Amino acid sequence: MCQDEKASIADLPLFCEKESGDVEQFRKRMAPILDKYPSYDTIYTLDRWLRSYNNDIEEAVKRMTRALKNLYALDACKDYDSVESLNDFLHTISRAAEYFPGGIMGPDKHGNIILVQPMGRARPKTMMRLGRVSDLYKAAILEAEACMYFLRKEEAVRGRQLGIIFISDLAELSLETIYMPAVKAYMNVLDVLQCLFPNSIKKVYVINSPSMISVLFNMVKQVLSKRMIESIEFIGNDWQQRLKDELGEENIFRHWGGTKEAVKETGTIRMGGEVPASVRDEILRTLKFIPDDQLTKTTVPASGTLEIPVHVLQSNSSLQWYFTVNAGEIDFKITFGKEEEKF
Repeated sequence: MCQDEKASIADLPLFCEKESGDVEQFRKRMAPILDKYPSYDTIYTLDRWLRSYNNDIEEAVKRMTRALKNLYALDACKDYDSVESLNDFLHTISRAAEYFPGGIMGPDKHGNIILVQPMGRARPKTMMRLGRVSDLYKAAILEAEACMYFLRKEEAVRGRQLGIIFISDLAELSLETIYMPAVKAYMNVLDVLQCLFPNSIKKVYVINSPSMISVLFNMVKQVLSKRMIESIEFIGNDWQQRLKDELGEENIFRHWGGTKEAVKETGTIRMGGEVPASVRDEILRTLKFIPDDQLTKTTVPASGTLEIPVHVLQSNSSLQWYFTVNAGEIDFKITFGKEEEKF
């Protein structure tokens, strides 16, 4: 389990007296949960959560408690020796993981953690045939939590609150590579990540954006918080110089104009692209398919719902589900008492 050095209020001279009191009160209310998940018991983490809910301690307690339980249920909180060890772990989730564009570049010159997504090189129609949508959710959550793990380490060393720098590289994005079911899934992922890791993004740089990006951006904005939208900046042709000036060229891999050394010019970033036919065939052979005659067929009308009660008789049981959709799109959620999780 991650063990980060705690920071006390005394270490944060910029906190006013009221903010200090609110965070300490929040920490006391969270004590039973933080005893179980000590890696989150840092003043910087608690402050992020509290500010996300406008210093409403009760709401922050409820939301953070749920988020931590979800992260640990997914086995997301791990110690990573390096970014490479994260990529190795992602491969255990899905053979196609290396074709999910993204990765952690490392800290910038201020200590903020740089996360890169070359989304223009995604091949969503192919990827959605090669795995479950839940694999996308899990991979995104694991990578985001890994970012936070490295971020907490930097905060402990530097003694100040830091954030995530997100670079969205849209090179090669075209209308031909846009697949609406995948766009919907990606928007849902963004929604989930904002709930699990609030107030974590410091800045979003969008580079190599094509002219049609405004259409996609208007769609994605629907699930983004106001704070997140305000952090987004579209950079023009001078993006390499801007990134070098603001992040430090020694912290940027060569593919993006920096001087950071790595075996490949893209470093540890997964670059997506076409999945080789041999890999596609190998993955398809391992996927679980249940014949239609073994499934129960039902119709869910537009704006309708279908409830399926499940009685769990033994503790520590693992709940699994399998369904396919012949047409249209659906969302689903799991409820337990008054708690619910949306997928």
